[in-house]
Amino acid sequence: ALSYKFDVYGSQFADEGGFEPNAGNNTDITLIPYGNNVHQMSSYNSSLVLDGTTAYCLAPTFTKINSTTFLTAEAWFKLSNISPRDQFQTILSKGGHSNASYSLFLEDDTLLNFVVTTDNIYVVKTTVINPFAWNHVAATYNAVSGKMKLYLNGELAVSIDNTPAQIISSDIDTLYIGAAYNRTEKFKGQLDEIRIWGSTERTKE
Repeated sequence: ALSYKFDVYGSQFADEGGFEPNAGNNTDITLIPYGNNVHQMSSYNSSLVLDGTTAYCLAPTFTKINSTTFLTAEAWFKLSNISPRDQFQTILSKGGHSNASYSLFLEDDTLLNFVVTTDNIYVVKTTVINPFAWNHVAATYNAVSGKMKLYLNGELAVSIDNTPAQIISSDIDTLYIGAAYNRTEKFKGQLDEIRIWGSTERTKE
């Protein structure tokens, strides 16, 4: 698993998921840009604070969790209630080129989307009643069954069945937190405890 808690202020955040670096690569993430006081984690309950215009995090190489079959992505999120905000605000996104391998984002503040790219683009959505409070999301995809699930605050919100297909992915795909794969659709608010798992079992705990 990958796990980022954002407990301290800095430009680098360590992967706390338990993997050791391999082949000279690691999954520590970098805050871009660094140095603006708006990102002081200790003032915001030790969470990542993003301004919706310039700031996001990235892991330049992403080799440890590269599952094409089973996936769970988790995060805590809280939108800023200060306008303006983009129509689409990305929680996390992995990949590049024309489509991300997978992504979690909010649409028009309240519509939570989980998207997986296979030979087709699979989407599951649910409504967030109050995006300006802390919410927890867990999204899963099983390429064997084609099932996608979206959990909100510990409850299964929606489940859909797709044609079974593997996630299109690459060993060198970048992981973005707070921005889409093309560095647009940035998140304005707070994110915390980002976790990515190469299984669909995490949500049963």
